[in-house]
Amino acid sequence: MASVSLAIDHIIQKTYRSFPHLRAFHTVAQAETFSISPPYRCLANGLDVSLYQFRAAPSPCLAWVGRIAPEKA
Repeated sequence: MASVSLAIDHIIQKTYRSFPHLRAFHTVAQAETFSISPPYRCLANGLDVSLYQFRAAPSPCLAWVGRIAPEKA
C-alpha cells in the first residue's frame, strides 16, 4: 500500500519511528511515497521473474496476479 491519506500516513510514520524493524514495503518506490528516510526494508512480491522468459508473440493463455486490498473495498 502506498500513501493514500494524511491520517493513514501519520499513523504509518509514527509506527515506523517506534518500530522500524517491523515495517517493510514491497518496493522502494512504494516506501518513497511516505516521509520515511532510507534505508527501506523491501519484500519480494513473490514472483521470481528469472524463472520466466519474455515472449514477443503471446500464447492464448492469460495469467493475472493481484491481491485483496481492504482499503479499496
